[in-house]
Amino acid sequence: MLSRLIKNTGVLSSLAVGLALGCGFALLAAAKRKKPIHTKGVIASGLWHIYHLADRGVPLFDDGQKRKVLCRLSRSLSLGTRYDVMGLALRLYESQGTSHSDLLFVTTGEGRYSRYIPTLHREMGDGTYTTLLPLQCRQGLLWTRLQPISARRYSIALNSAREGWEVIGELQLAELQTDDQSLRFDPIGALPEGLSWPLWVRRLRAPSYSLSRTITS
Repeated sequence: MLSRLIKNTGVLSSLAVGLALGCGFALLAAAKRKKPIHTKGVIASGLWHIYHLADRGVPLFDDGQKRKVLCRLSRSLSLGTRYDVMGLALRLYESQGTSHSDLLFVTTGEGRYSRYIPTLHREMGDGTYTTLLPLQCRQGLLWTRLQPISARRYSIALNSAREGWEVIGELQLAELQTDDQSLRFDPIGALPEGLSWPLWVRRLRAPSYSLSRTITS
């Protein structure tokens, strides 16, 4: 009974925080009449290549196929200040080109605890990008990291709750292009096959995305 109470309390707490974030993002969106955060960015096409198969029950990491991507690099608050939390959104296309999935990354630390803390950088594309919050796969919780190798190349690495970072591939981007303000990513409903958000993360994130997208639609 105690464990059930703790579980229910955690779900209610994450839902309450999610609703609070949602209201905050909705107010920003209503004031700007556009995306509440990550309003300024650039886009680029690219290629996702996994050369070390991960065996996680996730085709994106396991099958070794090269996938075309559409990437959007952005500044989080877009206030014109020198430093900001940077974002990187990926749309990954399947080989036949008829379906896609979305993953979002932000600049964070890389350590066991610092991966939960966003970090500030001067330029879009700088810093280490992670999924910030863990995803769920067949083997448990999983983080994904994109680490810059050069201006338009990033190493792809995975990290579970019990392991260190393991580099499994590379993301290569073409020339950066003018932003597309109509582009929308769906990190809740369009995750890659084999990945899902833990319940507490869904409770935390879903209200903020739903409210802000409603305001700006």
